[in-house]
Amino acid sequence: GGNTSLKTYSYNIKITGNVASTTLNAYGQGKVKFEIVKNGGYGTAVFVGDQLYYTTKEVGTFTDVIQIKATDAKGNSGTFSVKVQRSGK
Repeated sequence: GGNTSLKTYSYNIKITGNVASTTLNAYGQGKVKFEIVKNGGYGTAVFVGDQLYYTTKEVGTFTDVIQIKATDAKGNSGTFSVKVQRSGK
C-alpha cells in the first residue's frame, strides 16, 4: 500500500556564507525520491539528485526551515524538515 509512513529524519545545516549543500540519506530504504514541499522564507532550496542545495536571500543571523517529501520505490512517503541556521553578517 501507499500509506506506510516512510521513516525520515530532520537535518540541521549550519552555514556562515550564502550557499550550503548536504546529501540526504534514506538509511537503507532503497531508492528514494526527494522533493521540496515548501521553501523557507530566507532562501531557496533545490535538489540535484540526493544533494540539497540552499542559497540564501538574506544576510545576518537566521534560522530557516525547508519542508521536504521523500517517496520510496513502493510509493510510501513521508515529510521532514531541514533546518538551516546561518550566523554572520
